[in-house]
Amino acid sequence: MPIDKSRHSPDPSAVQRVAANALQSKTVKVERLEGYLYRTYRLTTGKGFFYLLRCRPSNSTRLLRHEEDRLDEEACALQSVAVVPRLVSARLIDYHAANNNALGSKYLITGPYSGAVFADVEPSFSRQALASVDRSLGQYVRQLAAVTGPAFGSMRQGSSFSSSSWTKIFTLILESVIRNGEDALINLPYDGMRDLLRRHRSSLDKITQPRLVVMELSADDDLVVDVREHQVTGLMDYSTAFWGDPFLSDCFCKPRESFVEGFGKLPNGDRDERIRQYLYVLYHSLLAVVRHHYRPAAESTELEARRVLTAAIGQLTALTRMKYTALGLLGLAALAAASDVHDLTGATFDDFVKENDLVLAEFFAPWCGHCKALAPEYEEAATELKSKSIALAKIDCTVEEELCKTQDVSGYPTLKIFRGASNVQPYGGPRKAQAIVSYMTKQSLPSVSLLHSADALEEFKTADKVVLVGFFAKDDKTSNATFEETADELRDSYLFGATSDPALAKAEGVTPPAVVLYKTFDEGKNTFEEGFTKDTLSHFAKVSSTPIIGEVGPETYAGYMAAGIPLAYIFAETADERASLAKTLKPIAEAQKGKLSFATIDATAFGQHAGNLNLEVGKWPAFAIQDTQKNQKFPFGKQGSASDLSAKSIGKFVEDFVAGNVEASVKSEPIPEKQDGPVTVIVAKNYQEIVMDNDKDVLVEFYAPWCGHCKALAPKYDELAGLYKAHSDKIVIAKVDATANDVPDEIQGFPTIKLFKAGSKDSPVDYSGSRTVDDLVTFIRDNGSHKIDVSGAEAASAEGGVETEGMPQQAPAATASGVAGKIADAAKGVAQEVVGVAKEALLDDEAVESHDEL
Repeated sequence: MPIDKSRHSPDPSAVQRVAANALQSKTVKVERLEGYLYRTYRLTTGKGFFYLLRCRPSNSTRLLRHEEDRLDEEACALQSVAVVPRLVSARLIDYHAANNNALGSKYLITGPYSGAVFADVEPSFSRQALASVDRSLGQYVRQLAAVTGPAFGSMRQGSSFSSSSWTKIFTLILESVIRNGEDALINLPYDGMRDLLRRHRSSLDKITQPRLVVMELSADDDLVVDVREHQVTGLMDYSTAFWGDPFLSDCFCKPRESFVEGFGKLPNGDRDERIRQYLYVLYHSLLAVVRHHYRPAAESTELEARRVLTAAIGQLTALTRMKYTALGLLGLAALAAASDVHDLTGATFDDFVKENDLVLAEFFAPWCGHCKALAPEYEEAATELKSKSIALAKIDCTVEEELCKTQDVSGYPTLKIFRGASNVQPYGGPRKAQAIVSYMTKQSLPSVSLLHSADALEEFKTADKVVLVGFFAKDDKTSNATFEETADELRDSYLFGATSDPALAKAEGVTPPAVVLYKTFDEGKNTFEEGFTKDTLSHFAKVSSTPIIGEVGPETYAGYMAAGIPLAYIFAETADERASLAKTLKPIAEAQKGKLSFATIDATAFGQHAGNLNLEVGKWPAFAIQDTQKNQKFPFGKQGSASDLSAKSIGKFVEDFVAGNVEASVKSEPIPEKQDGPVTVIVAKNYQEIVMDNDKDVLVEFYAPWCGHCKALAPKYDELAGLYKAHSDKIVIAKVDATANDVPDEIQGFPTIKLFKAGSKDSPVDYSGSRTVDDLVTFIRDNGSHKIDVSGAEAASAEGGVETEGMPQQAPAATASGVAGKIADAAKGVAQEVVGVAKEALLDDEAVESHDEL
């Protein structure tokens, strides 16, 4: 693990004394080994073998999250493997877990090791000798994989990093590296990686037996070999050992043939095995990229790592779409070439929208991370909608700049619906394949489809998950007009049909005027026969189309937020537990239908959302209610056991909530004792006092501490606040950490900027322009009540309107020689084949804007 040399090494004489005491030898030779993350010393006693002393890195070494406790992990791992029969491994000789010792740092001593460090002798080995080492390494890894553990995760007893679910543990492992990447403002498609993990978690669920894994064991300087027999005799570093899937080890990234001979069967047979292996390659290549930014190495392989990351994402995306059991990279290229999405240019655009009655067009940029995440969904939707004569097209705005300017494209991706060149409207649906299909199908039909026969009615009933059919007499103009008015308003959400045939109404068991909502879930249909107004009909549609107990996810979240009634969340990790809790709580949901919605939520995929509801993240199952109109949170007091969420206890909690007897939970940081900086700091406890001051225009940035865009905006926002210092009686520039404070508004991403202008606090103005000082100044002047103009200020002109978005500073940082080398080898084999699916090499992607995937 290459790093910079430590600037604060322990005193050599202290190392000598500690080593002599631990090994009970007066003649111990101490040698500092360079190139290791943790400071490492070789201890030789002159008996033909050696020991290692390892202590923490210097304070100047930047560590990733999972690298902080390596000495503790290694000590526990060595204690665990020491009792395994026939497994050759070093012993834990001495371990000090505190810093109050002669070295001034926690340390451990391991050994004895018999042989030589492989990196020292590798240049002198023949090709046959190297193959022998590889073969014995494969055998050694097979021995490690045979050791089973009690639960997935850490080998430390009582560790919170432990679970019966491999999916949960791998999610935590990958998320840890993603968070490090976001903290360092490294431009990568984090949303896309999270989405791929969610989509393929069923493949991870197939791993049910925890086994010993050493994630990083392919580095030549971590292996000890017998120089005569050319066999691996030991592993110098167990700090990355834990209980999991053995195939996560980096030695499977690009295994050599001789390694495979020693290990045996590799995981490349069925579809689930292939998916898991691509996920593991994704992890290791992402780790190599992130390490490079934290600890730059002299010989960086970051570019190769990015290419391998691209290949893994391309493979996983294709497996998501096509369900193929064996799909090579060349197959992916062919698949991309056969796309049902039309590539348009300035020369072909007008003719295309004239020739097609209905077109959905995506205006994108190749570097845009959200565009890349949309791409496979858009492809799938295009293929399905092709049979309905609905065309999907895309326009590259980095090439067709004039066309995109003409279409008023200000962000990526922008999706617009065209009915000819002049009839244009924005696409308002979710960006998932089936949601796109459903939304565009509705757009292809009139707001109300007339149904003249029983066959037409039966076909219409199944045209979407939810459809509404009105049964009205021909001369009932009032009911017909109300129905059409409602359909015009809700056509983006539901399909509407109508019939005046009394025989059809009789067959459906209704008496006109009536509206029947047909759905593919719960009781199958609901009938509305009284009080025909647009408001009552809209309320009926929203309530009846919501499942008694549904599931919250990216495709349904917006619908729940728009339903107009509170939402009760049931958090659980497994599908079986969610189904069990749903069955238990269904009678409560049925009794409260129309007053609040109930929905389960996958705690493994969307557990971070629990923090937004003031629940303890990671303690499942859990229950909470959110008032979606006031954005108030009501977490249930007990969580962590299914018995806590009994029908009796939850039923009482829900009844008290409906009766208004439950107080909302308010999360807030302490009110600042004084405002030190130019930007006013808001917390939940002073939000009303500052933001709702009716005499002042208040610009508020809702940010997250980990958000890369927020960090890039910070100096510009400070400068903006300085410009208004002389106008503090009329204008306040403020910010609030929306992850640590409850705010009245539902925040969908970071940063979100809103202007609460004097005299109109109930209708804040959202800011959607470029994040430059000049543009923010213009926004405040044009939208604020006081119309203050500071555009002539010297500081604002110095900003020059230059947008630095997407150009973050790279943080200093390191790569691991072993896995980086493997990744470099892998890159050479796939770089030329990945053109079709992943031709964008992730070199300039945008940072993720929110950890809460909903």
